[in-house]
Amino acid sequence: MAAPVVGKILSEALPYLGVAPQYEDAELMPVYVPNAVGESVDNAKSALAGLHLAHKIVGDGGTVTAQLPAANASVDPGTKVIIYTGEAKPDTLTVKTPNLKGKSYDSAKAELEAAGMFMRAVGAPTTLASARVSMQSVPAGEEISYGSVIEVTLVDTAIQGEY
Repeated sequence: MAAPVVGKILSEALPYLGVAPQYEDAELMPVYVPNAVGESVDNAKSALAGLHLAHKIVGDGGTVTAQLPAANASVDPGTKVIIYTGEAKPDTLTVKTPNLKGKSYDSAKAELEAAGMFMRAVGAPTTLASARVSMQSVPAGEEISYGSVIEVTLVDTAIQGEY
């Protein structure tokens, strides 16, 4: 009888303490980018598809010479990995981190990808229409390396209200 009341109290109090909810749905679990450097383009595409990662090929070679994000980066399923095949990867390029607070998962991910960054989300499920970014691992306006992964914390505004 007390469990629903305690659950409601905790769901409202924990975000104020900086504790985001955790979900165990396998579809929402992050994946690690495989090392595709040195592989054929076909093998790299197959490995990425097996992990539910998208790809974009830059260049016209048959062997992967570089990739973004780097091997072993933790990203969300559906992330687009850039495969370089002869074209030079921008190593010294820096980009400015956008302000993602209050944005939906899809909006934040699109903004980061347009700027040359990648996202990994924690907290509320990315599929919730009411999920919004409450925190990001790199502050808005900070200069970081092209291809960096930004971790965002999503909260369910339907439960927690506006933050």
